[in-house]
Amino acid sequence: MLDTASLNKNMKTYINQVILQSLGNSVRETVQAIIKEEFKNLIFNSSVPTSGTGSNQTRDPDWTPIFIACPGNKHHKRRSIIDRWNWDAADLIEQVRVDLYKDSQVDAMFLFDGKGSTSVSWFSKERLLQSSYQDLSRTATINYFSMEGSNAADRHFYINSHHGGCPNDFGWLQIIDSRLRFGTTGGCTFDHLYGREYPYFMYGTRNKACHYDKEGECGFADMMVISVKRI
Repeated sequence: MLDTASLNKNMKTYINQVILQSLGNSVRETVQAIIKEEFKNLIFNSSVPTSGTGSNQTRDPDWTPIFIACPGNKHHKRRSIIDRWNWDAADLIEQVRVDLYKDSQVDAMFLFDGKGSTSVSWFSKERLLQSSYQDLSRTATINYFSMEGSNAADRHFYINSHHGGCPNDFGWLQIIDSRLRFGTTGGCTFDHLYGREYPYFMYGTRNKACHYDKEGECGFADMMVISVKRI
C-alpha cells in the first residue's frame, strides 16, 4: 500500500500511471487531490505579462507560465509540471497557450486543447483551437506542425506550410536552435543569419504566414512563453 503521507506538496515523488491504476479508489483520489493542490500553487514568480497592453499588462490568474525562453539563451526557465505532465498532470490541463512577445507585448498567439495530452502532443494541428493568424486553422495546408520539426535543420516548434526552395519556403513559426549540423553551406540563409545568436524565434508578424527568406515579412520574437490553464 502506498503511503500517501510521503507525498509532499512539491510532489518530488513522481506517480507512475501504472501505479496509480493499481491503487484503490480512495487512495487514488487522495493522490489526485494532492496533485491538484500543488498544481494550483504553481503561480510563477515572474513579472511576465499575459494580458492588457503596455505598462498596464498584468498576469492572468487563470494561466500559469511553465516555460520561458529568450533568444541567445540556452538556459530556459521551466516548471516541474513539464516533467510530470505525462504521469500525473495530463487530466488537470485544459488548454495550453504559446505567446510570442515583441517589445514587451504579445505579438502572436497560439491556443491548444490540452485535455488528455502529453508534454509534446499538445503542440499539433489537430489540437489547435485558435491563433492570431487569419490563415492558420486545422484545415490549412501544413507540412510541419510539431515541436520536433525538422531535426536536420534544427528547426523546432515548427509550423510550416510549404517547402519549394528557400525563397519559396513559408510558414508561421520556427525556432532555429543551432547552426546547421552539416555546416553553413547547406540549408537556407535564414538557418544561419549573421549576427543572430541561437536559438532565435522567427514568426509571421502580419497575422499570416511569411516567406522566411524575404526581408521584412517575418519578425524575431524577444521571448516565448508557454502557459497552461488548469481544469
